[in-house]
Amino acid sequence: MFHDRIQVSSAFIHIYSFFFVHVNSHRCFAFLVLEESSLAARSAPQPTMPPRKAAAKAKLHNVEDTDIDNQNCLLRIDKGTDVYGILVIELDSGRAPRACELVAQNIPGSSTTDKSRGKQGVYKNCRFSRLTKEGIQTGEVAPAAKSVSAAELEGELGRVPHCYGSVSLCRSSTSFDGSQFFVCLTSDSVELDHLNKKYVCFGRVVEGRDVLASLQSDLSKYTEDMGVVRKDCPYLMAELSYASM
Repeated sequence: MFHDRIQVSSAFIHIYSFFFVHVNSHRCFAFLVLEESSLAARSAPQPTMPPRKAAAKAKLHNVEDTDIDNQNCLLRIDKGTDVYGILVIELDSGRAPRACELVAQNIPGSSTTDKSRGKQGVYKNCRFSRLTKEGIQTGEVAPAAKSVSAAELEGELGRVPHCYGSVSLCRSSTSFDGSQFFVCLTSDSVELDHLNKKYVCFGRVVEGRDVLASLQSDLSKYTEDMGVVRKDCPYLMAELSYASM
């Protein structure tokens, strides 16, 4: 099949200048409003991203504050030249070490990638290639990453259960892809059971589920038969990088 921010209201925050005046020999407190601005504009800063020409116009989705370590990745999604949103993906290297290793070899700046620089592609401007009710597929790099036999990863099948927002390696009948993965979009127990028996899950989206839901809707406008996403689709996985970098 395949080859969760800070919410704010419209309230405003005001900045005041306070001073004292004397009225009829009494010292009185007075203030002057210096600035009025949207409370949303003063919310917690987003994770650092490379500057973009049109970032000010980007369709941004807030990422909640989260305790992230070097086992978390930031998946940045762009629409054209604008930043569309970010998914924070928690890798489960404890239960799916080999699958995480395959993903890590394509992450820019990782030690695995540096050892073979120039011999493989990295997660930069990857297309979203398929969309079905079960997931969104991406991660195709150039040159293509080497696939691994199904037997090599069969021990990790079912260790990390699938759920909405889980992330798994794509595969054929005999091998797992060395870079492509899909983000699960279903919560149906029957479909999840099927995925658990066939695909190796290596992580899950822990922040940005609103982005994922929006992306599913927007990608559907560019999806054709068999879930193939058209090549003129403006949405890309701009980068997958470690959160600590």
